[in-house]
Amino acid sequence: VPGKAQKLVVRVWDPVDKGFQPRGKQVETPGGIWYTSVTGIWQTVWIEPVAENFLEQIKTNTNIDRNTVTVHVRAAENTIHDWVEVNVLENNKIVATGKGIAGNDILLGVPGAKLWSPENPFLYDMDVKLTRNGKEIDRVKSYFGFRKISTKRDANGVVRMQLNNK
Repeated sequence: VPGKAQKLVVRVWDPVDKGFQPRGKQVETPGGIWYTSVTGIWQTVWIEPVAENFLEQIKTNTNIDRNTVTVHVRAAENTIHDWVEVNVLENNKIVATGKGIAGNDILLGVPGAKLWSPENPFLYDMDVKLTRNGKEIDRVKSYFGFRKISTKRDANGVVRMQLNNK
């Protein structure tokens, strides 16, 4: 309620080695070597105002064999009245653009896509806009890399991990 005092509560849940999340050497009952378990908030927490409908999640899935990226954009409310526009940029120049209804996949072709690798960690910028009745109601900037992790048998029949088909 605008103008009224509000209370914000931030809670942390960290089950250490009893949860499902990935963890390092932190365990509730350490043995051999001593690593203190993490507790509390370890990164900055902030609050920001958002519109009634806003961009909630963006997922990218690249296909290096077809030079495409599928972008799934979820809004807080996925309605047929809200459109998403995705622009992929390379050095501040738009190289691909696509539009669709929030909550659906948007497939974009990126001709001559530059592949990400440890030797060339190239990332594309991405600008995602949510509009209603032609008016922008939310906008997010992000990035992604074109890469593929797969496996293939070598000449000796041993299954090897591949990065970008190599």
